[in-house]
Amino acid sequence: MKPLLFAVVFAAIVVPLHALARSAAYERPPQPSEVVERFLRSGGPPLASYRARRTLTASALGGRVSGSVVADTSLDRNGVFRFAILREEGSSIVRERVLKPALRAEEQSYAEHDIENVALTPRNYDFQIGPNPPRGTFQLALLARRHSPMLLNGAATLSAEDADLLRFEGSPAKMPSVWTRQVNVVCEYARINGVRVTIGIQSNADVRLVGDSTFAMNYEYTMVNGGPVAPTDRRGPSR
Repeated sequence: MKPLLFAVVFAAIVVPLHALARSAAYERPPQPSEVVERFLRSGGPPLASYRARRTLTASALGGRVSGSVVADTSLDRNGVFRFAILREEGSSIVRERVLKPALRAEEQSYAEHDIENVALTPRNYDFQIGPNPPRGTFQLALLARRHSPMLLNGAATLSAEDADLLRFEGSPAKMPSVWTRQVNVVCEYARINGVRVTIGIQSNADVRLVGDSTFAMNYEYTMVNGGPVAPTDRRGPSR
């Protein structure tokens, strides 16, 4: 699933010493290890189950060929992922070779308990504080610890308030095929019912013989961890 900049300017008159001390402590930039530790603690509560309607779209040949699929997806508390296609439009090649395989690949990864191999954890990534965060955020540079097409080298944008994950952008640590020259992936996150969930994934790729290709998957949640999701929150709260 990100560059950042932070600046604070103070104009002071006369401030009691104890208040000044509190302000200085509050404004002290956190140490890199503090940010990483807060980020790793921010993941809970875990996403145990959900229902979400997803819209998947993809295009190739610079947009001249495109297709879309709408699917109901769910994850139960036993870790079983299911999907049902509700509607599909456009190129059958895009639908059958890109969009439906994306859902089947997710289904397989849950069945084989492979999700932990791509999680944003020290097992899979090295973390460093990134420079120049946008106001109100931190940035973590993430370096994959394995050359895998399922891991990204990139940057995570975190909320400065609680180091919660907002966005992750990067390129695969290993290109998925010799036909792929460049890929950029963006994952967006939000809290729904107090649980961090993915609300959108977009990617752009330069593929030999196919040219510029795009992929997007957007989520509309109706249930998270057993609790219904209000219609206004189904795409996640705005940050």
